[in-house]
Formats: sequence, C-alpha cells, structure tokens
Amino acid sequence: MTSSIPYLFLGATAAQSAREHARRLLDGEPEGHVDFRELNPEGESQIGIDGVREVLLWSRYAPVMGSWKVILIGPAEKLSREATSALLKSLEEVPCYLAFVLHAGGPEHLLDTIRSRCIARWSRPAGSLALERGTWEGEERALVEELLDYYGEDVLDQLTYGAGPLELWHKYRAELTESSGADLANEWGQADPLRRRAIVWSAADMVRQAPLEEVLQLAKEVAGKGKGSCRCFLHHLLHYTLAEGTRPCDPRWARKVSLAWGELEANANAQLLMEVVLLWPRRT
Repeated sequence: MTSSIPYLFLGATAAQSAREHARRLLDGEPEGHVDFRELNPEGESQIGIDGVREVLLWSRYAPVMGSWKVILIGPAEKLSREATSALLKSLEEVPCYLAFVLHAGGPEHLLDTIRSRCIARWSRPAGSLALERGTWEGEERALVEELLDYYGEDVLDQLTYGAGPLELWHKYRAELTESSGADLANEWGQADPLRRRAIVWSAADMVRQAPLEEVLQLAKEVAGKGKGSCRCFLHHLLHYTLAEGTRPCDPRWARKVSLAWGELEANANAQLLMEVVLLWPRRT
C-alpha cells in the first residue's frame, strides 16, 4: 500500500477482511500487538466519542515494532454522531505511519463524509460466484477484484469469455498509448468497464503534458455523462494513484481524488470538480 488513505471493507464478511488487512499491515496477528487498537461497540451500544478520542491520542506517536500503527473500527455504522465528527478530520489527514481500517455491512448505513474519505472494498464470502467463475491469480486477480468492487458481478460476463482480463488490459493500454485527451473523451461513453479503466490510466499518464484544452475537454465529457460517470472515473483514477510501479505519483493527488468523491456527493459542480482533479498534477 502506497498511501495511508483509510480502507473501508463492506459486505457480509467485511469484519474478517478488515482484520486480515490489519494482519498484513502489522505482519502478524493484531490481538495483543503494541501497534494495534480496535474500536467496536459493546452489545447493542454505539462506538462513542470517548473511544475515538482515546485512539486518536494513541495514534500521535510513531509505531514501536514496524512500519504501521493500525486502528480497526467497526461496524462503522455504529459510530455515534459525535464520534463520527471527531473522526472525520483524522480520516482526512492521516499520518504516513497510521492506517485506519473500517468495516460495515453496506454503504447505505454510513454517512457520505465517512465513505468519501475511504477506499471501499467489497468483501465476498469464499465460494461466491465471483471466486468460482474464474481461475485468476496474482495481478490478474487483483484487476478482476477492482472491477468487481465498482461494477459488481455483472462484469464477470465480460471477463470469462475470449481473452483473459490481463491480456485484454495490456491490449487496451497499448492501443491507447498515443491517444489524445480528445480521443479519450470521445471513447469514454461507449467503453466497456475494462477499457474505461484503461482510458482513465492513459488520461492520468498524459495530463501533465497534454494541451490544456484537451484535459478540459476530457473533464467536460466525463461530467457531461452525469455523476455516475464521474464516480466511475474517480474510482479508476484513485486506483491509478495508489498502484505500485506505474509511475512516481504524489500521494497528495490520491488524497485529492479520494476527497473529490465526497465533494461530488455533496452536489458540487461536477465539471469543475473533474477539471480540478485532472489539472492538479500540473501544479507540481
């Protein structure tokens, strides 16, 4: 993981997935670990503000044993309003050594202000349709899981026939290498999910050097398709900014993309928001 943007696991097995993520960060079992704290409700009560204040105070200091301190919170829908308010700024400005890991049953139970500050991952039970219909491993499996997170299991119909997802991904990336911002904008509305991902990654590669009018045209085209189009673009762009080995990427851009999702939900001007996100790398 290249950024300390919080992770939010959703679904029936979200608690197990969140704990496994914490275990990977700590390189060991969380229980009893000096760099681990957990916030959960007792019985039917809420997660209160006192617990949040306590872990935030604990989080001010660097980890003792490894690279990360980890705060596991869940079910996040049990956060009281006061606890949520106390947590928001910390979710937005996370120290480089601190990892917030949240879990919840579904996004509909959470405030937009919490969701927009996190990378959401759906957790699927072992043996689910998503895992049974393919034999993907490694990089290809990660690619499929990313598409599933946003598009749901309907995307599997495209990924289980013909070329494998990873082969098709590299083909799309090669085809779009020399595309202009105008070309990418024209393709956006008709592209399949995997090609949309390739369009976003190609756009992210070129925004620093492309003519300004092409970047603005791309922002206009994406926003013109509605907020759903913008959410899709931001989803893929966030994965680009967090991916290993694609290019040196300022982690502040990842933070900007993550927060843009929340601003979009708050009825922001979608075109202006997309312009700000796409032009941000040109500042550096």
